[in-house]
Amino acid sequence: MTQRTSCTVFRIVSVVLLVAVLAGCAGLPVRTRPYTAGSVLVLPPRDVVQGGRPHPKGIGSGRALMEFLVTRFAGTPFEAVTTRSKAFNHIETAAKEKALAEAKRLKADYCLQLALGEFRNAAPFSFRTDYVYLSQGVMYDVADGQEVWRITSPLYREKENVGNHFPLLEAIARIVVRSVVNEAAKAGKREDRGN
Repeated sequence: MTQRTSCTVFRIVSVVLLVAVLAGCAGLPVRTRPYTAGSVLVLPPRDVVQGGRPHPKGIGSGRALMEFLVTRFAGTPFEAVTTRSKAFNHIETAAKEKALAEAKRLKADYCLQLALGEFRNAAPFSFRTDYVYLSQGVMYDVADGQEVWRITSPLYREKENVGNHFPLLEAIARIVVRSVVNEAAKAGKREDRGN
């Protein structure tokens, strides 16, 4: 097999695995309070960890998730906003008060905070899967500081160990954005029926 053929086969296998991961995604269990579309401050998500501690292979995972979220919010009724403040990072989750203050400063309607949890980026041909957990997720209404959306249990995604764990972050972003958008639409439908 030539190097070109080998690269083509690798790409095809990677795409097939990504499609399989994305197609197999279930809904995200959430608790909500009615809310409408608006601007959302997407704070830097915490990077993945191993044994509860940062891991060298996890560096950049929070940034990648944030970029996937911003991309996924495009074309929805929600406008994603990010911060350049050095007070926020991918190592720790900011306190609620600090997060809300930043959202107010940026004139966002909502503030979304996510934290990635445990992950595995298995060695090739180890016959072990790659996986990533989204361990925490909450969105606050900036006007009153109340939660409007929260995941009620960690979200787990896994795939075969071809490539790295980053395609799982894209799948997580898709699921989170779909949930945020759909829950707002449900609230709008309930409000319409009430009038």
